Amino acid sequence: MIFFDEHNRIKKLIVQEYQTQNFTCLFDANPPPTSIYWLMNETTIVSREQVAYIPRLTSEHSGIYTCIVENSLGRVNQSIYLDVQCKFRRFRILFIFL
Repeated sequence: MIFFDEHNRIKKLIVQEYQTQNFTCLFDANPPPTSIYWLMNETTIVSREQVAYIPRLTSEHSGIYTCIVENSLGRVNQSIYLDVQCKFRRFRILFIFL
């Protein structure tokens, strides 16, 4: 899975809040991986599996998600930027005059 555009910039995925998002890390490794994990913003581990599952997205989920695959020969990674946008909310304003 390639996450970069034609100008070699990180790809951006725009989604609405309250949706569910899955990221799947595709790789071809020989020898097999000793470790697969997903980081958010280079610090927080969000999954130690090939698939990162994020239910009920909120704006706090916005950030760079990086899949890291390691084996005895080295490490590779690939990233994507997730932009969680707020849904339009309609508010009714009630004015009470006393």
